[in-house]
Amino acid sequence: MFFGVLLFFKEPRRAGEQSATTLGQTWRNFCAVLGKSWLVLPAGLLALALRIATSFISGFVVPWWLWLFLFALMLAGSSRFMWFLWIFTGFWIVYWQEFITLPIYVHDYVSSAADTEKMLATGPILVIAFTVVISVLTQKIPAFQGCPSLEL
Repeated sequence: MFFGVLLFFKEPRRAGEQSATTLGQTWRNFCAVLGKSWLVLPAGLLALALRIATSFISGFVVPWWLWLFLFALMLAGSSRFMWFLWIFTGFWIVYWQEFITLPIYVHDYVSSAADTEKMLATGPILVIAFTVVISVLTQKIPAFQGCPSLEL
């Protein structure tokens, strides 16, 4: 469907609208979003090349510390928006692991009689319980009043 839309859909022009951006402008915008693109792009491309090499060359193994180093380089060069994307992606990976992968793994490899419903209910129950406990413990702490320089 994506390729069908890409090939056959043309965005209608509005009156007074600028012409389409050039490939160079798009690339500059992409690099601005990345942050320090001179650091992020080579690290990302090297990680991609190493991953492809490990898939196609039998016996080729990349040490864990090199993956960690490349990931740290990419994080060090990332802009604030990219940091937001990294954190948000990490949240969703953990979410998928807890609610999709873990129950399947427990059912298939640990015990087929395991009650995965109770396992899945544990997380939300703990969140609710700790929300109540923390709100009781912090009820005497005053609310954040905001920055005085931003008041109108």
